[in-house]
Amino acid sequence: QGKVMTFVPEYADYVVLREAHRNASLAATLPGNYKQALNRARQIVAEVCARHASDYERAVALHDYLALHTRYDAGLGMTARADAVTRLLLDGRAVCDGYAHAYGLLLHMAGIENVFVIGKGDGIDHIWNMAKLNGRWVHVDVTYDDPRPDKKGRVMHTYFGMTDAMISANHSWN
Repeated sequence: QGKVMTFVPEYADYVVLREAHRNASLAATLPGNYKQALNRARQIVAEVCARHASDYERAVALHDYLALHTRYDAGLGMTARADAVTRLLLDGRAVCDGYAHAYGLLLHMAGIENVFVIGKGDGIDHIWNMAKLNGRWVHVDVTYDDPRPDKKGRVMHTYFGMTDAMISANHSWN
């Protein structure tokens, strides 16, 4: 109580949902769609992580869950950013920031350390994750691993667990 939370507006729901996961009193004050998204994220993590023992297995399973249950929707553009995680969790549609922030939230909830990488993918503004798995930091780009157009039941792992050298073939960052 009395704590003022500040955040960059375009990542509003990621910041709020991550904090609400740790803070029950904040979670109780969330608007309806944020509560639904938080509950959905908790449900996904509980279901997926119950079947997998290691952080690596959980990270792969969460990656696969997002790729299998999300459709890349270029029509969302930048207007979707304030609710990117909520939209992905409730509507199954996203662009790269939704994939990266939802994956970051799910990894966090599963106890897996992760960060965001902001740069370019194939020369276009892009965001993806790095996760600490088996004691080392690796790149994970769920957006690039979700086939377009969607193919039911298909997910790729080309951009899972990549080193800096591997992903730098078509990704760049500072």
